[in-house]
Amino acid sequence: MMDLRQLTPTQDGWSATTIPSEVYRSLQESHFWELRYRRPSPVAQDPQTASETLERENMTGAVSHPPLYYVLGALWLAPLRSTTIWTQLYALRLLSVLASVVSVWVVYRAGRWLSPEDDFRRLSAGLFVVFLPMHSFMGATASNDAMVEMWASMMFLFLFWIGYYGLSTGRAVALLAALCLALLTKRTSLFLIPVALVGVLSCPDVFHWWARRFPCLKVRWGLWLLLSVVMGGALLIVLVVCSGRLGISWWDAADRLQQLTERITTRGLDQYVLHTLLGFASFWANFGWMNIPLDIGWYIILAFISLGAGLGWLKMLLRSCRKQDGNPSVRWMWAVCGISLLLLAAQMSVSMIARDRPPQGRYLFPGMVPIALCLIWGVFEWFPERYRAPVFWGLVVWWVFFDGAALFGYMLPYFYAGRM
Repeated sequence: MMDLRQLTPTQDGWSATTIPSEVYRSLQESHFWELRYRRPSPVAQDPQTASETLERENMTGAVSHPPLYYVLGALWLAPLRSTTIWTQLYALRLLSVLASVVSVWVVYRAGRWLSPEDDFRRLSAGLFVVFLPMHSFMGATASNDAMVEMWASMMFLFLFWIGYYGLSTGRAVALLAALCLALLTKRTSLFLIPVALVGVLSCPDVFHWWARRFPCLKVRWGLWLLLSVVMGGALLIVLVVCSGRLGISWWDAADRLQQLTERITTRGLDQYVLHTLLGFASFWANFGWMNIPLDIGWYIILAFISLGAGLGWLKMLLRSCRKQDGNPSVRWMWAVCGISLLLLAAQMSVSMIARDRPPQGRYLFPGMVPIALCLIWGVFEWFPERYRAPVFWGLVVWWVFFDGAALFGYMLPYFYAGRM
């Protein structure tokens, strides 16, 4: 884009620049094939051979990505065009770090709305994002994952803002802008469309407006929320199917759904269970191209922590529903978090079946806000209020220890064994 000074069709941009040769040389110099596949790099003598090699090795997927990250990245690198490729790489990594910092702040800010008087929970949620090993890894790489997470986090911030303070034109515009920016960054943000739709339709302001205008409907908020979730889930499945890679035209959604159904029936359930477990491991810590896992004991511990946090969060929801006290906007925010997790899981499942491969954990990062909030509040639910400080410091010690063990014990030795 910097060479041509315009957005071009994929094939024109690919053939009009020296990208294939430069990408091939960069991959070869960084020992890409040796690190990922444990085999020598293929030989390419000229640009045409380099382009064919990258096509054969499935290294051209990024040219079909939504363009926003690459446009902003090109603008970010414009003042550095005369510098080395390493300087430009570190500049893009800095851009990812800044985007990750925004996501951490949003988690902390949303926690203030959920528990205004509890510093320990919202600090724990923010530190969870900071010290999540896979987030530490991806938050310092030159990729679009940190940026789509940032836009998605901002969308959740504006959505919670609407639910907490009421719907207004400015807040609605901000919500729509963040949603559009996320969609223009990466397709893993598709689930945000039904989340925003369900969230706005079910927020206290909008629901009470409908109840006043149409009293004859007599629809309870819970039923209205359930109907919104069903509509949003159906919309999400269609969106994911239409953006998948099943080898047919995007507008032929019926054929895509049929192929999806056939694939489910022909594959065994155990395969999808295995793929789901690999995705769970990749969310926490399975670095590189899901080829640098931790020892199995770590994942067993993380599974118990996740199960306990999930049960604690459900316990908190049941307690809140029974008492029917507190701020109704807070209950709505928790409902949005739960709906977001369900829609994100549905998106990952459909994508996993359509692609017929394990989902990568970083594809969950657009839902980091509800994930962090539900996990941390679920953990704290099991402990009396007087133990909040010890629980907080226990979590801090655990996150720092786990992040350090994963990064310095597994990831860094793999990539930098000869330099450490």
